[in-house]
Amino acid sequence: MVRRPESSFSQGAEQKMRAEAETGQSISSGVKETKSRLVIQSVRAWVSAHLTKNAAGSVRQFAICGAIFLTALGVRLLYWQDTAPEMSLHDTLSQNMAVQYRREARRILEEGTILVPRKPVERGDARLIIHPPGYSMVMAASFKLFGESEPPLRFLQILCDASAAVLVLLIGSELLPMGVAVLAGFLAALSPHAAYYSLRLSPDSLAVLPVLIAVYLTASAIKRPRLLTFAVAGAMLGLSCWLRANALFLAPLLAVVIAVLSERGKRMRWSLLLAAATLAVIAPITIRNWVVFHRFIPLALPFGVNLVQGIAELDKEGKFGMPLYDPDVQKKDVEWNGRPDYIGHMWTPDGIERDRVRSQRGLSVIRSNPIWFSGAMLRRVAFMVSFNESRARDWPFNTATVPPVSATPPFGLAISNTNDREPVWSASPADLLSGGRTLTPFTEAALAPGGETLQIRGGGSEFENQFASAPIPVHSNTNYQLELFGHVRQGRSAVRVLGPNERVVLATSVLRAPEKADPAESSPPPIVFTSGDAEEVRLVVSNDGKTSEPPVVQLGKAALFEIGQTPTLWTRFPRTIIRGIERRLYKTERMLPLIIVGVALLAIGGRGRELLILLVVPVYFLVTHAPMSTEYRYILGIHYFLFVLAAATLYCLGAAVADVSKRVTRRFIQH
Repeated sequence: MVRRPESSFSQGAEQKMRAEAETGQSISSGVKETKSRLVIQSVRAWVSAHLTKNAAGSVRQFAICGAIFLTALGVRLLYWQDTAPEMSLHDTLSQNMAVQYRREARRILEEGTILVPRKPVERGDARLIIHPPGYSMVMAASFKLFGESEPPLRFLQILCDASAAVLVLLIGSELLPMGVAVLAGFLAALSPHAAYYSLRLSPDSLAVLPVLIAVYLTASAIKRPRLLTFAVAGAMLGLSCWLRANALFLAPLLAVVIAVLSERGKRMRWSLLLAAATLAVIAPITIRNWVVFHRFIPLALPFGVNLVQGIAELDKEGKFGMPLYDPDVQKKDVEWNGRPDYIGHMWTPDGIERDRVRSQRGLSVIRSNPIWFSGAMLRRVAFMVSFNESRARDWPFNTATVPPVSATPPFGLAISNTNDREPVWSASPADLLSGGRTLTPFTEAALAPGGETLQIRGGGSEFENQFASAPIPVHSNTNYQLELFGHVRQGRSAVRVLGPNERVVLATSVLRAPEKADPAESSPPPIVFTSGDAEEVRLVVSNDGKTSEPPVVQLGKAALFEIGQTPTLWTRFPRTIIRGIERRLYKTERMLPLIIVGVALLAIGGRGRELLILLVVPVYFLVTHAPMSTEYRYILGIHYFLFVLAAATLYCLGAAVADVSKRVTRRFIQH
């Protein structure tokens, strides 16, 4: 008998053991891979099941729509009450961009024509085409019915914005479960940004509603195709363009989405119908522009000025030499065109030609600095999807920060004439000095020669309080009007009314340079406030931003008048709830993650069609507005759709908590 060598036996055994080990490892890795695949599949199935559209009864849906509308309307009315004193101090119809709309509204009423003026337009005067004519028409109708008054316009705008919150619900219910739709509707209803900007005298909030209607009709028509529905959706996009030119190229993009999501054989017909309906609605404006100005201008003009100002906003060093503000644009027009007469106005004379020169200058910077400009656009995209933040932001990025609703009812009354009233408190400059105190080691306070003014020289940080008066007794829940004679000599400064703990700011007024030769007679607008729970307040002088030199303030006499009890004290309870939600939820670090997770959940759950419909408007605005100067009110429309994505995250989070709670409860009962 031949015996096998021991070494051969051991080698064979070792190979056999190694093979068995490798087989075990492969089986183990296969089991792990299978488990991972099963986990992923179960997560996808769970997300898909919870994000599947479910039907809701018509009565129930109608009740929910009513609740969201009333909530949105109530929030906007509270914001209106908060800003009433500011509105009573300023004729906002005569200021900023509202002046051009009012000018055109008056022309419509005087001449009886809407698009084409009866009087020939002066050659080179492009003011008629700075904006589309829709908002001027709305303003003219309001003037015709109610006179040149702001409240009817504001009420119309908050009604439309409250309706926009309902449209968010309807869009959400068309694509996702009713629970997601309800959350999205309330997110839009409680939005401080939507409420705040719905009160501005501009077409921005009005232009959002037709876009929401167009997307809702499109989402509905893709599932239940009807030619009329697609046509009305296109007409709504055109109507939005009559108010704001922002959605001009949204129709082609939405037509592509329809072609991608619709069944073959009919997709081209539906896409072309939507685009054609949009073109048909905006065609009268384009024809008007050709007839009057002999130029092909689809809607409005100012592409060039927005482009160069957008570059200047992000060029902090000023290395490209682009103008930042409107007066700077006029100076550059003179320089670029060699025309000293251009200094008087941005749009006349030769408004169209000047804007084309601006466009060429801006595009030249972009071609020469593509990498820098790409980074600038990304920074603007980040701004457009941001919300309230505690850090200070420069213009126009600071337009993304809006105040929450006030915790207590504000002044709530118009500014009163106090000539025939006796003040409840008054103080001369000497009284302010003797009873007050400086608040920083850098502050100096002394009477000016003659004793007619108190001069305060400040220092320290940008917004630090400098000087505080003695306590001023007040009654709780009472409206007061403080009249203060004073001005700023250099730097930037403000006067604040603080509560007893010197933390709660009841009112703020920025001091200006004197308007009269005698500083003692210079007077800023009256400072109005409500005392709330306070029984004493203080008058405080503070810095108001960064300056190259310390601020110097001169104060004259001060007088406090009691106006009456604070109205609508019953709103304190809803105000507390709404303010708490706004301050905690509508912040970039909280809302943006909810939106990003919502996008991921819809993708994981196989809701690609729904995700595409929800993202078409945000993607369009981000792409088209990133290259140019953009304020937050211009891109409000994207956030109504982002609220649906955030609501999907909140809904799934709630569902996950509910499922875990059920399992824990079931195990507890079993044991």
